[in-house]
Amino acid sequence: MSDFYQPHSALDLLRRFEGNVEARRRYLRERFERIQEVDAQLEAMTALADPDVIMETLDNVRGPLGGLPVAIKDIFDTCNMVTAYGSRIYASHRPVSDAALVTLLRRQGAVSIGKAAACEFAYMAPTATRNPCAPNRTAGGSSSGSAAAVAAGYVPFAIGSQTAGSTIRPASFCGVAGYKPTFGLLPTIGMKCFSWSFDTVGLFASGVRDVAYLAQVLSGRRLVVNHLPSGKRCF
Repeated sequence: MSDFYQPHSALDLLRRFEGNVEARRRYLRERFERIQEVDAQLEAMTALADPDVIMETLDNVRGPLGGLPVAIKDIFDTCNMVTAYGSRIYASHRPVSDAALVTLLRRQGAVSIGKAAACEFAYMAPTATRNPCAPNRTAGGSSSGSAAAVAAGYVPFAIGSQTAGSTIRPASFCGVAGYKPTFGLLPTIGMKCFSWSFDTVGLFASGVRDVAYLAQVLSGRRLVVNHLPSGKRCF
């Protein structure tokens, strides 16, 4: 397995961070350092949030996602980062508002640290993203950057999308868990439309329990029972 492959379990991190704000801050700093260290080779990210701004707001983060960093596929609108939809046509585009899912992540305590590479308009043109499991191979598409960001240990969670196989394919290629929810389970408002009748949000994490936890937090539906350090059940 390549040295680039270093996924982190979100549930393990939540247990480690409970009641330890400094550990959460240190982990977030290390994620930015990790991206700076290896992304020139993997090319999974297209834009990053300002680390200083993120660190200033971290102490006020509340919610079941516990300040964990997340990467957002570059077809979801973000008002604080360029949203190019994987296309040079929109290379400097800054939306005036966040996609509904980005707002939902923030309300549940996640920290959006950057935009993940996507095929142009989530279609078929491949990205430059390399596979952390085997850097000489593709990461799949169209959510290539999202899968690679989790596999490389940039973030424990990432957001992608699927119209045909754009979540499950890169997840399998990169050795992480990908979840394609049923239609309508998660909001697609503010996500670049490819096919209104088939588009769905896609979720990535290091393992099945982790991605199920993210899905149940965002959807409000019970998908799996997890036990946190406090002994309390999430649902």
